[in-house]
Amino acid sequence: MNTFSTEIFSDLHKDAFGYRPSSDHPFYSSSDDDKQSCWDYTVEQLEIRELEEKEAEAEAVKQFKIDMFSINLMDTNEQALARMVDVNTLEHDQAIEHWVWSFGILFTPFGKEIVETLKNMKLNQVSY
Repeated sequence: MNTFSTEIFSDLHKDAFGYRPSSDHPFYSSSDDDKQSCWDYTVEQLEIRELEEKEAEAEAVKQFKIDMFSINLMDTNEQALARMVDVNTLEHDQAIEHWVWSFGILFTPFGKEIVETLKNMKLNQVSY
């Protein structure tokens, strides 16, 4: 049974390899069996990439927590964040998200928590 989709192969390829296939990619001119083999390989590569990204995110979260702890010691997380970045320099939500993204943690639950903490600090103009 074939599970490939010609309509979404380009999207799958981009997710797996970071770029869209050219119009002369062998997938588009292959037999159904060869398309299925190409599809399966591309899915495997996507799974590998997703695993690598999760591992990199986990390592980035770990490093961020180490950095926070070395600054924090006995203070609150908000105080540690305030020492890491002046929230007043983060002019809008996108700047906050970019700052968190620069550590490679934006799309993690921890990164989202940091974004919300920074937004609240900005909203309340917390200074330590």
